[in-house]
Amino acid sequence: MNGISLKKCPFCSGSAYIIKGHGIYGGIGYQIKCSRCEAVTPIEEAGTQSVVNANGFREINISDVEAIRRLSIRWNTRQPT
Repeated sequence: MNGISLKKCPFCSGSAYIIKGHGIYGGIGYQIKCSRCEAVTPIEEAGTQSVVNANGFREINISDVEAIRRLSIRWNTRQPT
C-alpha cells in the first residue's frame, strides 16, 4: 500500500503488514498482522455500512483506502478497538 507506514509490533517489535480478506458480514475487510508473533488487529470493514444516530438511519460507503487508513491510524497510535 503506497504511502502507508506501519510501526513495529507493540508486543515483539516485528514488522507489520496489511492483510485483505473477508469482512465480518461477507464483504471486504482488512487487518494488520505482525510477521513475528502474528498478533492481529480486528477487521476493518470496507463497503456500505449502516449508521444509526439521533438523526435516524443512514448508509455510508467506506472505500478500501479509507478502511486501510483508519486501520493504520489505530495500529500506529495503539488505539484500543
